[in-house]
Amino acid sequence: MRRAATWRADRQLMRGTSYLQFRNSHPAPPPGPTKTINEAPRKQDSGNNKGKRWQTPVLTACAVLGIGLALAVKGAADQDLLESTTQRRHKFTPYELVWRQPVSSTLSIFHFRLSGDDAKSPTVFQEAWQTGIWNVLFKQPQLQVVRAYTPLPPPAQDLRFLIRHDPRGEVSSWLFRLPPGSNIEMKGPNMELAIPPSTRNITFLAGGTGIAPALQTAHALLSRGASAGAARQSDLSDRSATPDLPSIHILWANRQREDCLGGVSDTTPHKLSFFPRLLLYTTTSSPSSPPAENAQDTNKGLVVQELDKLKSKYPRQVKVDYFVDEENTQINQDVIARSLLTSSSTATASSSPRSPPPSSLIIVSGPDGFISHFAGPKVWSDGREQQGPVGGVVAQALAKVASTSSSGHVAPIKLLDPVTVLSYLNSALQSYLGLSGTAIPVDVLKTQNEDAWIRIPFEDASAVIASLSQWSGRSGAGGVQLRVKGSGTWLGGLVAASEDEELLWTWGK
Repeated sequence: MRRAATWRADRQLMRGTSYLQFRNSHPAPPPGPTKTINEAPRKQDSGNNKGKRWQTPVLTACAVLGIGLALAVKGAADQDLLESTTQRRHKFTPYELVWRQPVSSTLSIFHFRLSGDDAKSPTVFQEAWQTGIWNVLFKQPQLQVVRAYTPLPPPAQDLRFLIRHDPRGEVSSWLFRLPPGSNIEMKGPNMELAIPPSTRNITFLAGGTGIAPALQTAHALLSRGASAGAARQSDLSDRSATPDLPSIHILWANRQREDCLGGVSDTTPHKLSFFPRLLLYTTTSSPSSPPAENAQDTNKGLVVQELDKLKSKYPRQVKVDYFVDEENTQINQDVIARSLLTSSSTATASSSPRSPPPSSLIIVSGPDGFISHFAGPKVWSDGREQQGPVGGVVAQALAKVASTSSSGHVAPIKLLDPVTVLSYLNSALQSYLGLSGTAIPVDVLKTQNEDAWIRIPFEDASAVIASLSQWSGRSGAGGVQLRVKGSGTWLGGLVAASEDEELLWTWGK
């Protein structure tokens, strides 16, 4: 099962200092529960993509997990075509299996085409390709089981899906038994995550077949960015200028090299240098040499070739790093923090002084264990299982980024929001109390400018204060300064303090 988590971060470099804000992709207060359109009930399945579902945003958990957005069909000049494509989204339609390309011993790319001669069939997917991450529902007719799979870009006549064969999986086993020419019913597109138009940088953690949403994200981010850049260039006298495109850094983890055969990382990490209150990263990062457009490298896997083509088209915007369990290479907090810091400095250097701070996303997509390791464990809320507070490796990386800058100094956070407050609280509680810290219920009641009002049980107040006081991210010498004030039976404010303020922690009315 593959799920996804996203965090949004706004970064700005100001006079040698930097500050970070980790924001919910939707402004608070959050909307009610949202679901992917056309979502059908699914029973659990042990296959790789089986039962894939993106969770509703959980503001109080500090993680924006899989935002489902309905996608409206628009711009169709022909009313008949509009009705046809709209109906196709809301009902199962037969597609023909054209062929299957083996990627490894367990992975294959399936090619499907709308049954019959319908040259206008891609119309229903055009807006989805430009919007973000989306899926198509497959129906297994014998068992009446529905599963969601993520198409691979680029948009073409065929829909392509990267699917892993799990012998215990009901749908994946059935798909791998189908011969070419077989028909299968599909329904979609179903939007899972819309990439905000303001996004300038994305760090994407992909586990296994989680690379499919990563490729979708890159396509949506860069294709619409290129269109916008071309439109801006049409008004400029210098037509040779390169459009200011967003960037994406994909960190792809696999258990075996055969799934990413021939993949070479673009970023080479060197030894980390530690100084008092300062963590300095030194990396060699440069666009890889683009492969020949039509070259067929038999030593590279099909997905690696897809990534190479993407890098060839956008050599300065796309970076890919490969991590393989059997080679003892793994994604860790240093790798994630380095990616965030690099994209932050690059985006800030290229942005106009009058432009708003560049907006960034962290997206995690992969099996349940992958998500839990990087995003933290799931919790039960409102009668269903949802992603809990930001934890795991990503939380550690965010804390490291918050205490690191190019000059070794981090300015106080200027504006607070619910995700920022919960992110720092969760990091502090986990650091001081371990997993038991995540059991302390924390509600963000209100945020305004530099103030945030939170509510916790009175009996947990001492533990929260101790956790924050001992947390490495709180100190003024290269860290984040916070002041806690008590009010009645709940903490009244988590406030960013000035650099010169001596009294960081107060408790009382």
